[in-house]
Amino acid sequence: GVIGLSLAALGLKLAKNRFAYGITLQGAGLAIAYLTTFFAYSVYHVLPSLPSFIGLGLLSAITIGLAVRQNAFPLALLALSGGFFAPILTSQDTGSLTILFSYYLLLNITIAIIAHYRPWKVLNLFGASVTFGLAYYWGLTETLTAMIDNQRWALVLLVTLHVLLYLFVVIRYAQHIIAYNANISYNDSDAATVTATDTDQTADIQSRHASYVFPIDIGLLFSVPLLAFGLFSALLHDIHHALTITSAILAVVYLGLGWTFIQRSQRYALITEGMLALGFGFLALVIPLALNAEWIAFGWSVQGLALVWFGRRSLRAWSVLFGLLLQLISIGMLSNTFVITLDYYPTLALTISAISALASVFILRASNSPISLPISLPISLPISL
Repeated sequence: GVIGLSLAALGLKLAKNRFAYGITLQGAGLAIAYLTTFFAYSVYHVLPSLPSFIGLGLLSAITIGLAVRQNAFPLALLALSGGFFAPILTSQDTGSLTILFSYYLLLNITIAIIAHYRPWKVLNLFGASVTFGLAYYWGLTETLTAMIDNQRWALVLLVTLHVLLYLFVVIRYAQHIIAYNANISYNDSDAATVTATDTDQTADIQSRHASYVFPIDIGLLFSVPLLAFGLFSALLHDIHHALTITSAILAVVYLGLGWTFIQRSQRYALITEGMLALGFGFLALVIPLALNAEWIAFGWSVQGLALVWFGRRSLRAWSVLFGLLLQLISIGMLSNTFVITLDYYPTLALTISAISALASVFILRASNSPISLPISLPISLPISL
């Protein structure tokens, strides 16, 4: 441990004159310190829990401070790689799953704090990939039934905290990139006042347009809740309606955030789309998790109608398509019910599905479209709508 910290201190001193070499030494030294602390506590039981987690917290604080102060992405990646791969670099017992993923939670909190200051997408994806990848690996290769029975709710809490943590990371990344793109647009508007004959200024404008960054981390936004839902299903599969409640809670969270971003600004349109898509997706899962086939068709036909209405009013094509797909699936399920049980006719579900389909046709009429506005209106009007 002392050697690792000394190596990091030497790297900090050398970084003033030899930046890349100094950053490498700092990352290697902090990684050694992470590994030493983790193994001393979880594998060899040399250190008790409180000093170990205090030590890990201090190492996280040092990593955050050095990486943000020096704007050194390689330092953060090197140091946290050592921390994340510490449990993988040994074939020995890594102890309790609760302790292990509490340790990972601390590392991911470090990533989240760094994400508050720096939009390092690769670092964010790295943390989520290793955490959830390791969880799935151990879940598939180990017999964890007895362990889950003893640690179930602690693990559910840890998965929930990871979802919330990476939700913050996704939102913060979007805010960073939106601000960056807005700054490019502002600079372009200033540069546009220069005469067009100035070829250097024209090339500068083109280069700034080329530096536009897509303002949402799609992989992180969609992968974390879907992977977390798989872990929830493994932890809660034997508890009645637990997955239904989980899906409903996730739907409320993502729909609530999507609605919040709708109120913010047009610049948040992309992250709003992602939040709403996830929210409606988890809401669609609630129905099959809770009800039988007839009521699934009933619920999906109504939800499909709501999505068609929302998509038409908000000019979101994905919402309209998702709603129509749900209605088609509900009709298919009812048709299948006719084939299997010829003596039973789900009259109520059929009636509701038919009314929903007719209402969708009415909503999608060209004359009912909110975008059928006079051509003479200002271009900015649809944006304000």
